[in-house]
Amino acid sequence: MKAMDQIPETRAISSLTHRLRSALEGTSYEVGRTAEFIVHDGWVLAPDAWVLHSLRFEAARQADSCVDGSPDLAILLHSASTRIESTRARIQAYLCSGAIRVWLVHPGTHIIYVFHPEHPNPLIYSGRHTLYLPEPLPSGAIQLGEVFE
Repeated sequence: MKAMDQIPETRAISSLTHRLRSALEGTSYEVGRTAEFIVHDGWVLAPDAWVLHSLRFEAARQADSCVDGSPDLAILLHSASTRIESTRARIQAYLCSGAIRVWLVHPGTHIIYVFHPEHPNPLIYSGRHTLYLPEPLPSGAIQLGEVFE
């Protein structure tokens, strides 16, 4: 299926993971879309995309188990069928379990909400903003205009 044929939600996540892989190429971080994480209160969650240190990912893969704790960066996709209470609970679970950031991608409005464990309100990025990878991840940037093309 060509990117043009994909629904906007799938296209946005595919584009974002592609750009993250490019930004993190040659580093000790993995970017993926299929993994489960054991987070706050024993919940097992699977973000729509994630960034995780290679050693943690490889340890879970070799043990054929879920990753213990949150990914370094969890990426969630907002869709019309997603309940806001459920999304808030997932974001909080990731942040309480060690995520550096959670990105909530809203393809319909071309906005990415960035949640941080120490800030109660998300930062909002849209249009031609540049979204920088948070420390301690290697430096990298993503142009939001390219994600939502």
